[in-house]
Amino acid sequence: TTPMAMLPMLLLAATLSVAAADTQPAALLYETSREYLESIVLGAAGSRFDFVSCENLADCEAPPADIRDRVIAVVGQPRNISTIAELPNLKFVQSTSFMYPRLSDMPSHLTVASYQPDWRGTYGVEPIAEFVLAGVFQWNYQLSKRSAQFASCAFGEEAPSHCPTTRSLTTHPTLMGMTLGVLGYGKIGQAVARRAAAMGMRVVATRLHGPFDPPPAPLDWLSTDNQRLLKESDFVVVTVPGSVTQL
Repeated sequence: TTPMAMLPMLLLAATLSVAAADTQPAALLYETSREYLESIVLGAAGSRFDFVSCENLADCEAPPADIRDRVIAVVGQPRNISTIAELPNLKFVQSTSFMYPRLSDMPSHLTVASYQPDWRGTYGVEPIAEFVLAGVFQWNYQLSKRSAQFASCAFGEEAPSHCPTTRSLTTHPTLMGMTLGVLGYGKIGQAVARRAAAMGMRVVATRLHGPFDPPPAPLDWLSTDNQRLLKESDFVVVTVPGSVTQL
């Protein structure tokens, strides 16, 4: 495997390797992000490659023979892995998200820039926990409302004579000392609890199975008692799987 950042270098190397054939090499782009596509097309390899967008999958699952034979790179991941095996001059595959098929399913002669994040333990947990705390901040501080109030008076006619007082714009209840309840204390719930506790919040949680005592840090208590959690909490975060139908 090869780091993703090496793709431009690999593409240029591949260009040199096919230069003798007097043909423009091609790359299939399964990535749909406009910003990402533009960064490739406008980059160093942009003038050396014919880039084929696979936004319409049919264009890449069965490309015309003149394109198929010139494809030396695939960026992104085709849904049908057999497409890769049908490209006779393919040299490089770049995964721009986690690799759908196993690397062992890729032809052995390929160089693969494989992106394999720990989405179960990190990338599928930590960003969600951060978003949850952003929601708590927004609810508690009403940032968008206060920003609009400030902008409308500070840049309005006769500003700042009609502005609210600085005290009214900045005074808010603090999260420190409030209680956040985590209903469903799994990996996401634990990540939320760590962040809430770091801000001085009291954190309580429930889950179906123990052990419950002593409660793991940073929890004040852990049990199966959802009713108690609802009564004690200023904020409730529900972090149960979507398959759960009864709480």
